[in-house]
Amino acid sequence: MRGVSTDWDNKWYSEVRRGNGRWIVEMAIPFSSMRFKPGAGEWRINFGRNDLKRNESSTWVPVPRNQNISHLAFTGRLIWDSPPGKTGTNISAVPYAISKTEKDYQVGEQASKANFGMDAKIALTSSLSLDLTVNPDFSQVEVDKQVTNLSRFSIYYPEKRNFFIENSDLFSMPGFTKIRPFFSRRIGISGDKPVPIIAGARLNGKINQDWRIGLMNMQTEGVGELNLSPQNYSVAAFQRKMFERSYITGFIVNRQGFKGAEFNPADVNRVAGVDYNLGSNNGRWTGKVFYHHSFGNTISKDQKATALWLVYATPRISLEWNHEYVDSNYNADVGYVLRTGYFRLEPVASYSFFPKSGPLNNHGPELYASLYWDNKQYKAADRLLTLSYDAKFKNTAVAKVFYDENYILLTSPYDPSGLQKTPLAAGSTYYYRDWGAQVFSDFRKTLNGDMLASYGTYFNGTKLTWITNLNFRKQPWGIFTVSIENEHIRLPSPYASSNLVLIGPRIDLSFTRSLFLTTFIQYNTQADNVNINARMQWKFKPMSDIYIVYTDNYDPLKFGVKNRAVVVKISYWLAK
Repeated sequence: MRGVSTDWDNKWYSEVRRGNGRWIVEMAIPFSSMRFKPGAGEWRINFGRNDLKRNESSTWVPVPRNQNISHLAFTGRLIWDSPPGKTGTNISAVPYAISKTEKDYQVGEQASKANFGMDAKIALTSSLSLDLTVNPDFSQVEVDKQVTNLSRFSIYYPEKRNFFIENSDLFSMPGFTKIRPFFSRRIGISGDKPVPIIAGARLNGKINQDWRIGLMNMQTEGVGELNLSPQNYSVAAFQRKMFERSYITGFIVNRQGFKGAEFNPADVNRVAGVDYNLGSNNGRWTGKVFYHHSFGNTISKDQKATALWLVYATPRISLEWNHEYVDSNYNADVGYVLRTGYFRLEPVASYSFFPKSGPLNNHGPELYASLYWDNKQYKAADRLLTLSYDAKFKNTAVAKVFYDENYILLTSPYDPSGLQKTPLAAGSTYYYRDWGAQVFSDFRKTLNGDMLASYGTYFNGTKLTWITNLNFRKQPWGIFTVSIENEHIRLPSPYASSNLVLIGPRIDLSFTRSLFLTTFIQYNTQADNVNINARMQWKFKPMSDIYIVYTDNYDPLKFGVKNRAVVVKISYWLAK
């Protein structure tokens, strides 16, 4: 409700001409690439433009400045002289062929293989489509951007595979960021290892003005070396529009394991629930309330998750309230649930001042709190209080200062150095605090970046954090980026101190409008690894590509090769 997705991709055309102090862009999107009701004489539409030079956003229909310009509550009327009719059969298929060679230098094994598969899209109606995939391969997807993990919980990495991204909101939006009953990266990936997907199907779209439906089914192979049995994943969801901008969503997620060729009744997990999403007509009120329940092969208590989130926002004032309750036995195997067995409060309040003159666009304070309790005895578990002050400049630069108060009750042994050394004991409590600053430079400049620095106590020691991101654009053919993160942790004996470093340079080159190269290098002392990933892409026609992907992993001390792979993939778009 707060952002806009840029994941849509289909056949369309564009041309740009640059002149003296001006530019002209022309775009053509075939009706066959869109979903609409044939014969409809009126569409709701808006047009937006970001003028980066002036740091100005303009829209055809006015949108309040505290709302995203893509907000569907603010659209105008497009009235056709001759309404577009039915575009005919809309079927497209993208078959692919792939060849892969890889070698594991640590065990001395080398393998080469070839494969093929296909994705297909069938428009059943103007707003309902069926997506099919057979033996999909995602080796052309760029690697995840690594992070230094000093938390006690797993890291959330975003989905990058197109089959799961497009029209994914029906499946992926139930719950909250840290309480997701369905997370598509659980399908076809185990840790950082790929799991072959045999086939999958997805039906989604609108069946009328008020109802949307979504059905998905995916079947994976078993992987003996990972001790994984074949799995079937199913998701069913519906969405019903309520009032003008609110809607209710119901869903069920099912994971079913196999033993041989039959279902394994002992290997099953299900989650069902309902979400109500609130959106007021003027955009000032947004929110969500949900109730989810998990089921396994046995019936037990304490398997629910519920939460309420409510936001009131004006250009000057923003007030947020969130509370969550997750039972200790709530289990979403195909989801992303950060922790269980807790009750949480998360209020946020901020105020913005808008000067009438000067370099500032707006500035103001924010107070944030995240408070966790054990949901059995309601004993305080974690607490974070943050007071910050932001200043946003007219030239797009941003400056921020903050102060944090932390309280941690360790429920299990934990090594805060990030090195898996001598851990702090379970049941111990820690109070610590830190302060810091973050700045973002004018991102319109050829050279731009951001920097964060913080220092303070950390469990029973101290921590200095320094993160820098630099970007250099060489128009129109290159973007050069480097990210540097350093965590300097000092703990008393017998606990380990550490100096964790993560360096990630990246190069994006556009040789032509259809030939691209992306190179990503990551040096991570916490993972004790150097990763190189290079991807050459030739888009020889719309939605048709040739990829050459090269991946290396090295030991950072000896700089000896751990493993290496080269992939060549070709896909071709067929449409009727």
